[in-house]
Amino acid sequence: MTIPTYRQRLAPAGLMTRRQLRAAGLRPGGHDPVAQLRYWRQGWQLAFLYDARLARPIRPMTPGRWRTLEAMMRARRTCPACRTVRPYCIPRSLGCCPPCHEGESWVSGLSGPPIAGARVNLRNESPVRSPSPRFVGAGRNKSEPETYLITRGASWDSAPQP
Repeated sequence: MTIPTYRQRLAPAGLMTRRQLRAAGLRPGGHDPVAQLRYWRQGWQLAFLYDARLARPIRPMTPGRWRTLEAMMRARRTCPACRTVRPYCIPRSLGCCPPCHEGESWVSGLSGPPIAGARVNLRNESPVRSPSPRFVGAGRNKSEPETYLITRGASWDSAPQP
C-alpha cells in the first residue's frame, strides 16, 4: 500500500514530521507514517509525516537513564592511552586525546605512563589506522600505474614526479 505524497508546505494540518513532533514534546508512539513529504534539497528528499492526534508525549528522563547517559559520555571523554577524563569527546580519528597523540601527556607530567598495549603514536605520523595511500599517480602509460604514499605534513608538490 502506498501512502499519500505531499509537496513542501502543502501537507494538511495535523500531520507532522518527527522533528516537529519532538519540538512539540511528542513522539510517534509506535504508529506508522500516514503520509510523506517530498522536498528538494540537493536532490529530492522524503520525510515521513505522522498524525499528531495519535502521537504520545515524550518519555521523561529517569534518574537511571541520566546515570547511563553520563556513563556513556564519560567513556567518550576518557582517553584509552592515559585514562584521563577530558572535558571534550576524544576524536575518533586520533584514537586518543590530542596530547597523547602528540606524545606530550605523560612526558609533561600531566598523567602517569601509558597503559601497556595502548597504541599511541609519538611521531605524529598517520593515526592508529593501517596506512593507506593518500596520493595515487598514473604512470607513464595506463598499464603501469604508480602509487605514491604521502604522509602527514607532505603536500601534493612534494610527490615524486613521473
